Amino acid sequence: MSNKKSRLFLSLAVLAAVPLYGTYAWADDDHDEAYSLRSIGEQSFVHRIKHLVGKYGWTTQQVCVRTLPNPPGVEQVDPDTLKLLVPAEVVSMAGVGTAEFRPNGTFHIDDGSTADSLQHSLINPGDTPLTNGFSPVCDGTYSIGSDNRAKLDWNCTIKTGNPAITISAGPVNMDGWVADDSRTIDVNLRGTLQTLTFKQNGTPILAVNRLCMQRFVFHKLP
Repeated sequence: MSNKKSRLFLSLAVLAAVPLYGTYAWADDDHDEAYSLRSIGEQSFVHRIKHLVGKYGWTTQQVCVRTLPNPPGVEQVDPDTLKLLVPAEVVSMAGVGTAEFRPNGTFHIDDGSTADSLQHSLINPGDTPLTNGFSPVCDGTYSIGSDNRAKLDWNCTIKTGNPAITISAGPVNMDGWVADDSRTIDVNLRGTLQTLTFKQNGTPILAVNRLCMQRFVFHKLP
């Protein structure tokens, strides 16, 4: 009799565990698989996020060492050692905007995003250190690892306050994490050398190199 009871209790325990596991092993547009991780005898679950879908709002802050403008084609930073070859200055920037992520691994930073720049070298009376009115429009790709580590790579065209002047900027290479069931993407710049090319009516006129520390945070919009 006791054996029958034991087998009955075991069967009930197995059945009770099925819906519990099912709450983790679900899938939709943003969640495709669930992996179970066993640690110190306890069972926990991690959502595997394979792709991102929809509109995200973003904010960013960066601090850069940026070379003073030179004609396009002049080597301004050694690409191997990252040593400065020309004079430079420290520049900060902050921005806000929206981006559209697609399930095919691409994304777009929308027109209407804005950024302001602060030149640390302009500190004397009469200087104007803050420049606003920049509007980046960017396109790129993203990938998400099995641990939900995200990599984003993109290039931008930046509109300025002068309709005739635009800036081509890139590459932007980011590394970080997708969290909160794909509602948050938090990434930092990987430290790659970037080039900003200033164009007048589409013709390159000046260029700078920059090395930056930058954080981007994307939040899923309702």
